[in-house]
Amino acid sequence: MGNNKDNKKRNKKLLIILIILFLIGICSFLLISIKVSFTSQVVYNEREPYIDEHCKNIKLKSIIEWGVSDSVCVNQICDKTESYCVEKNFWGNCIEFRDRCIHYACTKYRMDCNINIDNIDDEGGTWNFKCYSINYETGIKNYIDDISVYVKPTRTAIGSWSFKYDAGESVGCKYELLDYPTKEVCENVIVYKNVEKTGEETRYCNLWKKIVGKC
Repeated sequence: MGNNKDNKKRNKKLLIILIILFLIGICSFLLISIKVSFTSQVVYNEREPYIDEHCKNIKLKSIIEWGVSDSVCVNQICDKTESYCVEKNFWGNCIEFRDRCIHYACTKYRMDCNINIDNIDDEGGTWNFKCYSINYETGIKNYIDDISVYVKPTRTAIGSWSFKYDAGESVGCKYELLDYPTKEVCENVIVYKNVEKTGEETRYCNLWKKIVGKC
């Protein structure tokens, strides 16, 4: 009888322990598996559009063409003469002769060079050129001058330079455009920037973390 009572007590204690362990296991499983929601303050970046003015320099629109180039004689000599009578005697015979030139030859010329600058833009500007003469036989160019030509909006102006050369030389005009005038053009464009903001965010954590305050 005594042994049976002892066995029943042991079995009862064992059952109680098993029940307690089972309940602990169930609670632990629930604490781990169950997730609860909470609200947290977060900081984040958001791209926001805004209007900004963008400016850039562009060349003025123009058309540059050769104008009329003329050669003008600046030094000439007489290369052919003839004699004529300036005084006769009683019998009609010439007693005094003089020479007069019947043909002149040019020994040196001046070349007048012109270029037309047609400004087809709505703003005025100054075009800068480096001007030369060029020998067509040798291909050698000689620097003459730098010129600057201001042209009003939608108008045409002329840039000019000149040089001298000897008779018989095969020469012409040549130029280099140093730089174009420009104007500033601005336009409004949409750009984006990062803006730091704060807000609330719903998050989730395990039930046990919620209980111990680690969420």
